[in-house]
Amino acid sequence: MSETPTKRFFLGFINPSLFGAYVLIVVLSAIIFGASYMGYGCWFRVGGILFLLLIPTFAALLLVVVLSGWLQAWIWKRLQKQSEANSNQMPLIEVLWRSCLVALLIPFLSACIGGKFCEARAHRICDDCAPLIADLEKEKKLSGIYPTNAVTLVRSNTVLHRRYLFYYGVPSTNSVDWIPNKILQAHISLFVTTNTFQCVVPIERMSPISFSSFYVFSYSSEHPAWNKVLLHWSMFGAYMDEPGK
Repeated sequence: MSETPTKRFFLGFINPSLFGAYVLIVVLSAIIFGASYMGYGCWFRVGGILFLLLIPTFAALLLVVVLSGWLQAWIWKRLQKQSEANSNQMPLIEVLWRSCLVALLIPFLSACIGGKFCEARAHRICDDCAPLIADLEKEKKLSGIYPTNAVTLVRSNTVLHRRYLFYYGVPSTNSVDWIPNKILQAHISLFVTTNTFQCVVPIERMSPISFSSFYVFSYSSEHPAWNKVLLHWSMFGAYMDEPGK
């Protein structure tokens, strides 16, 4: 029975001619997964310095591996004086497009899965903030304002105070000023004024290149739910997206 086009398409991906390319893709995917798991996922997004270096480097390595493998098979055939190519050997063009297809899918999935693990860790910290947020809302109902002495409020919660590092920003005229680096150095950032408050938990680490972004969880009195938003930063300042953008 002859093979169907669909079966031939999928069986082609286990051809031995692709072994060298697969080894390279697996190594790169493991690196991307580990980096995303540790919070460096934003480094691979457009604008990230590693993205600008990684794509051309990986494309060049993949081309070298594919061409080297194909050339090795061709030289072996000549040395053995075979008149026919090995039936298992895949044409060079097919090796290239199959390798590129796998190289697009597997590293992308690795980055997504690693990022989900990183996000889950941050979400556990968000869950632990529930008593702190409840205390803020309770004080608001009792006195009509939020307690601006956030340090005292956190210290009253022994579990949170011992388990996590906090950052409180610097009070300004009508808000609280903060620095992206300080947010990343803390597990939880709490910014409180008499009328508003915001709690921020970093998900990713900051890219070393300016004019970039990384994800954080944000909970505020204006948006009373944990939202995954982008924190944008540059040498001129920083801001967070509003939820839903």
